[in-house]
Amino acid sequence: ESAIARWDQLDASCRMLCEIWTNGDGPQSPDGFRAIMRENGQEIVASDVFVLESQQIRTFGWDVSAGTSRLAILAVSDGGDIDLILRDPSGREVDRDEALDNWPLVSVEYPDSGEWSVDLINATNQTVEAEMEIWE
Repeated sequence: ESAIARWDQLDASCRMLCEIWTNGDGPQSPDGFRAIMRENGQEIVASDVFVLESQQIRTFGWDVSAGTSRLAILAVSDGGDIDLILRDPSGREVDRDEALDNWPLVSVEYPDSGEWSVDLINATNQTVEAEMEIWE
């Protein structure tokens, strides 16, 4: 389906969230992101803390069920630059955040059901601790 056809299928609160992000008024901090997600009925479905060595990439997979309206992954490190790359069940990259920061965020609307994966990347030359949250 086209993105425009799917846009009309989104509920109003989800469309509002998309418009906030695309207008540059998106979350300015991890707590801002969390507040927006909670206000729109989303919740954390998985969360864990990981230690990443210098330049280490860790890949994580999980199942997304049919009917999920939004999938978002937030990672927050203890200060070092980390990145995220989100892939759909076919392995196709659908979003990436490689900004020079310690809280990357990737997301997709109406994800296909199946096994999704995300690469959590330590982009520094030091060991970092990062918490990763999966929101649906």
